[in-house]
Amino acid sequence: MGPIAQDAVLKAFNHPDGRVRDKARNLLQGYGTKIEVFFTQCLADLDGADAGKRGGALQWLAKSPVEEKRKGEVSRVLNKSLDNPDCLRNNDLVAALENWGTSDNVPNLVEILDKSRFGNGSAIRILGKIRDPDGIKAVVKSASNFSNQQEAKKVLKENGAIAESM
Repeated sequence: MGPIAQDAVLKAFNHPDGRVRDKARNLLQGYGTKIEVFFTQCLADLDGADAGKRGGALQWLAKSPVEEKRKGEVSRVLNKSLDNPDCLRNNDLVAALENWGTSDNVPNLVEILDKSRFGNGSAIRILGKIRDPDGIKAVVKSASNFSNQQEAKKVLKENGAIAESM
């Protein structure tokens, strides 16, 4: 059917079944579908109720190049995936936050870090990349947890001037 099938195939762009998802993505790329269409679909699926589609959208965002004009929009919708202290075990979510995270994610990440009794190096790393003063304060505070000390020291060293003012 070719490019005329784009709208129908797009519904499978973030399908929970990886084989279906990969086939849809290959077809859409072959159609010459614009990246804006992919962003729109991923944002819709991240904001939706289907956890399987959210996983596919996170996978795509984790690997896609950052577009500064969409960064705020993407980071806000990523907050929906920051719903429990164990959510950062999802490597695609961590990678997406490392690339797309902004100050909009800091309150959720700080809460996750505060609830992590046995440390959360991913939250510390992401907060360090975002470089928000409230996030850096949380990293400083988390350094008192033995499990966080090594990652917190590394992030604080990387954030030099910001961290020194805390």
